[in-house]
Formats: sequence, structure tokens, C-alpha cells
Amino acid sequence: MRLLGNEIPKVVVPDVGYVEENDDVTLTCNLTERGNQASTPLKRISWLKDGVVLDSVRNPDPADPRDMLSPLKIKSASIRDEGNYTCLLQVLLRNVIDYDVTASTVIRGKKKKSYSADIACSFFEWYKSIL
Repeated sequence: MRLLGNEIPKVVVPDVGYVEENDDVTLTCNLTERGNQASTPLKRISWLKDGVVLDSVRNPDPADPRDMLSPLKIKSASIRDEGNYTCLLQVLLRNVIDYDVTASTVIRGKKKKSYSADIACSFFEWYKSIL
């Protein structure tokens, strides 16, 4: 079966990349193209982290924001939050074919720089030089 491009919905997740420790991160799954509403019903939209479902909405309705997937909020990011985050949209193409549409981003942690040790060391070196 040959699929037409306008039949398939599209989702987009912003690229995040590196996140500093303790930063807050919000991921959004944007349905950028709906596809054919009559022949491609939306069955489910979900957030996954490394393949594990974090949140899911059955039979989402793009016309009602309360009936769509909420943004995924990560508070005070840590090493535990590193991973591959995927927005998975499951549809029924032509009311017959199960079809998955995905968009992903990878989050990697980055420690915040600590300047206190550098300042203390520099001060000690300066103080030692004037004695």
C-alpha cells in the first residue's frame, strides 16, 4: 500500500541537548500536521523516556488543548533525568493500519561549574606570593 504524505500526521519535539544540573526543563510535543481527519483517527499520544511510558492520553482531540498531551516538566534536572525522550503518536491510517509517528530528543546532564574552589585556590596562590 502506498501512503500519501498528507495522510500521516507529524509531531515535533524541540532539541534539548545538554541540561545543567538543577535546571528546569519543559518538553513539548507539537502536532504540526494533523493528517486526514476522516481516515486517520488519533488513537493515543504518549511521552516515553528510554522506551518507558511516562504519560499518555487516549483518543486525543487536537481541537481541545485539555484533551492533548501536557508538556513534560522536569524540575531540578539531575543525572537521573538523562535519556531519550520520545513523543509517540499512534494513529489508525485509513481506519485500518496501526501506524506510529515519533519525535525524540536526547537530554544529557552537565554539572554546573563551581567557582568557589577556583577563587579559593587563586587567592591562596596570590597570598602565598606576597609573603
